[in-house]
Amino acid sequence: MKYTLITGASKGIGKAFAYECAAKGMNLLLVARSESLLSKLAEELSAKYKIAVDWHVADLLDHNAHKKVFGWVAEKGYNVNMLINNAGMGLYGEFSKVDLEDHLKVMHLNMDSLIRMAHEFLTTTDANQKRYLLNTSSSGAYQPVPYMSIYGASKSFVLSFSYALRYELLKK
Repeated sequence: MKYTLITGASKGIGKAFAYECAAKGMNLLLVARSESLLSKLAEELSAKYKIAVDWHVADLLDHNAHKKVFGWVAEKGYNVNMLINNAGMGLYGEFSKVDLEDHLKVMHLNMDSLIRMAHEFLTTTDANQKRYLLNTSSSGAYQPVPYMSIYGASKSFVLSFSYALRYELLKK
């Protein structure tokens, strides 16, 4: 049985992805920080769409979260053929007035964590099966975003990385 793994799945765009995938009959593995939101969403999707849904609580700001998530996948014996790399965050405010550590958290979640999850997905899943990777970016990737400078820049990184990775993976 194949599964789609969605990060940041408990709310926002991640939750919307979960509903869209469920409506298409895809089995889901939901990852986010909120156990109560994940549990409720998994129950709803499973009942409404008659699909297999499991969930795992993970804070992707943890530098080892990618290992923990894919360790859970391996432990459960799930066959993940799609990763929707959606977890992300942004802050609003004048750059110099926002705490530097908060800026670094945005950068880590939007870029480092995304890279770690993509790498873990591509190195631990079956390369002989068709696999899909969707990295969520933003329209903010296409222009400077005043008062959200780190968010816009991090989403530009995601866009550029995704284009480059797409080219590499098409060659296989």
